[in-house]
Amino acid sequence: MGGVLGGMGRLALGAGAAGFGSLMRCAEAQTPPAASGSPPGAAELIYSGGPIVTVNDAQPSAEAVAVRGGRIMAVGTRAQVEATRGPGTRMVNLEGRTMLPGFVDPHGHVVMGGLQAVGANMLAAPDGEANDIAAVIRILREWVGRNEAAVRRYNLIFGFGYDDSQIREGRHPTRDDLDQVSTEVPVLIIHTSSHLAAANSKALEVAGITAATSDPVGGVFRRRAGTREPDGVMQENALIAAAGPLLGRLDEAAWLSMIQAGAAADYRGLQTAPTEATIEAVSRCFERNWQILMHANGDAAIDLMIAAVREATRRHGSGDRRPVMIHGQTLRADQVDPVRELGIFPSLFPMHTFDWGDWHRDSVLGPERAENISPTGWLMSRGMMFTSHHDAPVARPDSMRMLSATVTRRSRSGDIIGPHHRVPVATALKAMTIWSTHQHFEEATKGSIEVGKLADFVVLSDSPMTADPERLAELKVLETIKEGANVYRAA
Repeated sequence: MGGVLGGMGRLALGAGAAGFGSLMRCAEAQTPPAASGSPPGAAELIYSGGPIVTVNDAQPSAEAVAVRGGRIMAVGTRAQVEATRGPGTRMVNLEGRTMLPGFVDPHGHVVMGGLQAVGANMLAAPDGEANDIAAVIRILREWVGRNEAAVRRYNLIFGFGYDDSQIREGRHPTRDDLDQVSTEVPVLIIHTSSHLAAANSKALEVAGITAATSDPVGGVFRRRAGTREPDGVMQENALIAAAGPLLGRLDEAAWLSMIQAGAAADYRGLQTAPTEATIEAVSRCFERNWQILMHANGDAAIDLMIAAVREATRRHGSGDRRPVMIHGQTLRADQVDPVRELGIFPSLFPMHTFDWGDWHRDSVLGPERAENISPTGWLMSRGMMFTSHHDAPVARPDSMRMLSATVTRRSRSGDIIGPHHRVPVATALKAMTIWSTHQHFEEATKGSIEVGKLADFVVLSDSPMTADPERLAELKVLETIKEGANVYRAA
C-alpha cells in the first residue's frame, strides 16, 4: 500500500497503468477561503492597454484592472478603473498584449521535471532529437562530455524522456545499445512516461539484477529472447526496485514513479495495489474528509476508482471532498455518468492527442478507442467541469501547447484525434484557470480576474480568443504576475 510520507501528511497508494493504473494521493480538503472585500485607498497598480480576458462569465472582458495589496480591487472600463488611481499608482501599459488570470497547474511532477532538466534530453522531435537508437547513443555520449564532473560524482549517466513509440526502430533501447555509451559507468534512461526505463549492463550489475532475479509484484524485468537474462528494460515496480541502488546518491530517487507499457492485446496493466487495499485506503480518506487524487489512466483503473469512491460514500456519506481522477485517458462513455454522480472531478490529459494520438490510433488502442482518449466532449455535453494538464515531465510544461491540444486535438501527423471532443477556446481556458482552482479548493481566491481575488495574471503575445485556433501553440507567455509582482518576463 504505501505509507505516510515524512513531513508531508499524505498517504500514497500505487497501482499500475494501461488498464489498472492508479497512483493515489490523499490530501486534506480545505473549505474554500472567503474572498476579502475591496481594499480601501488608491490602487497601487493599474493594467490597461490590451485585451483583458477575465474568465468570469458575469464579466468576460475588461479594459483595465486595478490592484492593491496583492489583490484585485477594480475590474471594468478604463474610466471606471482609473477612478481608483492615486498619486502613487503605477500605470502598466499592456501595449496590445493580452492579460488573463494566471494558469493553474492541475497535475504535474515537479521533482521529475527537475530530473528531466538536468539529465540528457531523450525526447523525440520537436522537443529533442532522440528519434532512433543511434541518436539515443549519440545524445548520451554528448551529455557525458558536458557533465564529466557529475558523472564522476554520482557514478551515473542519466537521461530522461525516450519514447519507443517515436523511435524509428519501434522498440526500447536495450543493455546492448547502452553498453555502447559505457561499460564502466551505470547508464539509466527513463521512459517519457516515467513508468519504464532502460539500463546498461553495468547498471544491472550495480542494482543486482541477474537472470536469477524474479520479477517483483507489479513489475517486469524484460528478458533476452529465449532466456531469463535481463535485456535492460524495466517496467513499473521493476524500475522502482532498480532505482534505489542506481539513484541512491540523488535526492530525487525516492520520487521516481511508474506507468504503462504496450503489450499483448489482452494487456490490462499491472495492478500494484490490491483492490481491497485500494478501497480501504479511499474509505479512510473519506472518513477523515481528505481529498484524494488518483492516477486512473485505463478504464479498469477508472472502474476501480468508481468502485472505491462509491463504497467510501456508502460508508461515510457524501460531502464536498472533490476526489480527482488524474488522466482518465481511456474513460468509457458508460463511466461518465457514474463519475458525475459520485462527484469525481476529472483532470484529463488532452495533450496526449498531440504527443501519442497517432501511436494510440495505429498501435495501442486502435482507431475507435483512440478517438475517445481524454474525452472532453462527453464531459462538456453533460455540463461537467474538467481540467487539462501537462503531466510534466511526461509532456513539456507548455501551457500554449496544452491549450492548443485541448481545442484542436491535432496529432503530430496533423490528424484530428476525436473531433467530437474538441472544445471552444473559452472552455479550454476555464480548464486551465477557474476549473483548476475548483479542483484545488481555491476558486474563491484564484482562477479569474474578479474583485477580491489575488492579482495573479499571465500576459500573452496575443489573445487566444481571437487567434487562429490552429496557431494557438505559437502564442508566447510574455509575463507571469503573482499577487501584483512580476515573477517572470520573457527575454
